[in-house]
Amino acid sequence: MIGPPRTAARGFTLIELALAMAVAATAFSALVALFGVTRRLSDESRLATRTESEHRANLVAVAALLRDADPASLTGFDESGVASRPGFQRFDGLVGADVTRTAALELAWEPYPDGGRDDRGVRLGQVVLRRDGSVERVLARRVPEGGFGVTRSGRTLAVRVETFHASREAHLTGRTVDTFEVCLRN
Repeated sequence: MIGPPRTAARGFTLIELALAMAVAATAFSALVALFGVTRRLSDESRLATRTESEHRANLVAVAALLRDADPASLTGFDESGVASRPGFQRFDGLVGADVTRTAALELAWEPYPDGGRDDRGVRLGQVVLRRDGSVERVLARRVPEGGFGVTRSGRTLAVRVETFHASREAHLTGRTVDTFEVCLRN
């Protein structure tokens, strides 16, 4: 024999290394794709939760105001009982035997000053409570134009509110529409 004896230890061949790298690259690509899908699902879930939560708060705020409205003071309704800017007075208390009422109130949709639009190109705004012509507080944000209305049927008011949300990257949008009924207490 010429040269040193051969040992049992061997290295990897070039084909074995290339195959191992291909398998690792495929596994890494699958993990990256899975991460992307997981992130998108998480973003969708977060947007849906935020949309529903804010929408519920909007509905509660409008219902709380209208529940104490004096039925005789309701204004702004057309002949079919629909109003986009309903006016009313709320019962405020008693002075002796006389019922007192608040100043005239109005619920109104107003566009955002910056002219924001939703994914359908519709102007966005907010539903506000107006007292004596000036805004007292905002009741619902991100409401598309035409996304707020009240229908009167006797002592029941059906209130429709639509809310729009977009993710920060604007690739996800959410829209919630609800109609709820408020029975006037008095």
